[in-house]
Amino acid sequence: MRTAKPQTRFFQTCFGVFQGGGCRGAAFVGAIEEAKARGVDFAGVAGASAGSIVAALLGAGATPEYMRNALKGLVFPDLLEPPDLPAREKASIGERIALFLARGRMPEAAQIWKFHGLYSSAGLEKWMNLRLAELLPAKPPIKFHDLPTPTYVIAADIFTNDVKTFSSFETETDDVAFAVRCSCSIPGFFQPVIGRYIDGGVLSNLPSFVFSRPEFDQSRPLANRVLAFTLAQKRSADTQPQTRSDLFRATVNTVVDGASAIQTRLIQSVHEIRIDTGEIQATDFDKMDEKKTNWLIEQGGKAADAFFRDELGQVRASSVPSNILNGDDEVYTSLAETLDELGTERVVISDLQTRWAYSIFPTLLAWSIRGVRLELVLGAAPTDDHERYRRRLLAALGANIEYVEKTLPFRGFLVNPDDQALARAIVFTPEGAAQPGTALRYEAPFDLPVIQSLSVALDNLRKPQAVSGPGSTPQIVGVAEQQVMERLKRNVKAYSTSGVKVAMETLKIGEMISLTRLVRGYKYKQIRSLFELFGTAKLECFETAEVRYAPGLSTLITPPVLEYTGDCYVLVQGNTRAAFCYKNGIEEMRCCVVRGLVTPLPSDQRIELRNVLIGGRTLSVEDRYGSGIDKDYRAIEWATHPPKETLLNA
Repeated sequence: MRTAKPQTRFFQTCFGVFQGGGCRGAAFVGAIEEAKARGVDFAGVAGASAGSIVAALLGAGATPEYMRNALKGLVFPDLLEPPDLPAREKASIGERIALFLARGRMPEAAQIWKFHGLYSSAGLEKWMNLRLAELLPAKPPIKFHDLPTPTYVIAADIFTNDVKTFSSFETETDDVAFAVRCSCSIPGFFQPVIGRYIDGGVLSNLPSFVFSRPEFDQSRPLANRVLAFTLAQKRSADTQPQTRSDLFRATVNTVVDGASAIQTRLIQSVHEIRIDTGEIQATDFDKMDEKKTNWLIEQGGKAADAFFRDELGQVRASSVPSNILNGDDEVYTSLAETLDELGTERVVISDLQTRWAYSIFPTLLAWSIRGVRLELVLGAAPTDDHERYRRRLLAALGANIEYVEKTLPFRGFLVNPDDQALARAIVFTPEGAAQPGTALRYEAPFDLPVIQSLSVALDNLRKPQAVSGPGSTPQIVGVAEQQVMERLKRNVKAYSTSGVKVAMETLKIGEMISLTRLVRGYKYKQIRSLFELFGTAKLECFETAEVRYAPGLSTLITPPVLEYTGDCYVLVQGNTRAAFCYKNGIEEMRCCVVRGLVTPLPSDQRIELRNVLIGGRTLSVEDRYGSGIDKDYRAIEWATHPPKETLLNA
């Protein structure tokens, strides 16, 4: 497992946006290497100009190692092909005379007048086609619908005077390499592609706007943070162009860099990794060599390292005092991030019921082991079997639970409510509100009065009592495989038929196929703590084990479950754990394998783990498994934790 560097807490899933910058784009490779080493995963990518090259390669599944090797083998001047003679109207006598004079005094201007650019960008399209063909099994030219990660490439359309957006959503049958060529055609330096498309950086050199478009509204199961990679050239304000050629190139570089400088100031919510590229300019293709390329890569790595070392400060600096959280997934993700950020000592939860306990169980377990004081104020005794079990589970974890008959002042979470600097609150909107299913997040010191008023309102409802921390510290211990196998055979209808065999095996991660293209971000965030708990217990991930709370009190930890069908190992339980292992370089894990099934799988989707994305927004069952999902799913967690049988003595 790759754990040499501290892992990101806020960008496990995010959108990646890459600025244009001509030949300086090599710097992005170093930044991506560092970001990936920190555990960053992109739910979607966008780029303009040189940034579109990086976005397209990432969208096709390129690793940082692949990108580094591709750049090492690239001779930048080879991308500069002689310009094609464009179709044009017959020149007047005056124009021909001007062209004749310009050839001697201003050769570059004459070249641009005649060809509309110094070079053709066809060489870049050829190079991109070769790289994409190496990365993907589809027959070239690669189309946007072939890319496993949603990808946006931005160009400028001189016919419409507007942005041209190529993407996995809007132009899924367009050629990716062609779009990248359009996006990289710096005006004057390269000819317009088909006489129409020029460098996307002219209008949007940092195209984070694509992730606020209608197709990325709250109904889309993608990320809610944007990580922007930008380039900063060292240039003195007193430096004057010495020649006409210098003036032309300075103009082009201003077009490339100036647009993103303005956009960065306008877009407040984007988190920026700013890379110093020294004196290398966007159009220095003819000056690039291996030494300069390696230096740019190194600069990118340094910039990303500095960003992640101060990750918390970067997030706080760009956040607003309170945020709207749309749906449970975002609530649970925000809660986990808050706990990572604060080193939590006390959590107070007010709710009518505890359906969140299943979703954040790894976090609850980590709190209990760390000695966090967990206080619950809950509604009256429930009649639902699952709610009864969840309350027994929380009691086993050491929570102090108080039941009240009165109306609760709010539903939500208070974290460190007595700390004037670190208090946090997440409050669900009441039933019947204008935005149902949402919550509000409050943070001290901005929202301290709100948090204090919530705490006082809850204290007025509670009985005075001494609040203590958890009693016995829970532990993870190994158990006999047969305990888990028997429950699965007995309680999962599809596994109880004759001829079906259920057994624990060690499988290669690369052999596994997922039924979903999206795993829940909040679940992915919690897997690391579960992985570390297994390591502390000296257990192989994820062999059969249980959480032991106190003598006679324990619950099983369900292993990943795969069904062997059609010569494939298909994940029906544990998609998030498998995705975590794949993205962190873990090659194999223990899991439960079911063979001999005649019952069809509940979804028709078959996704390779390398194409699985981490969703940062709230996901429905259809988002994850497709519209054809069988609602009568395997219910494996219920099978290993029957609510009428589990923790009855708690």
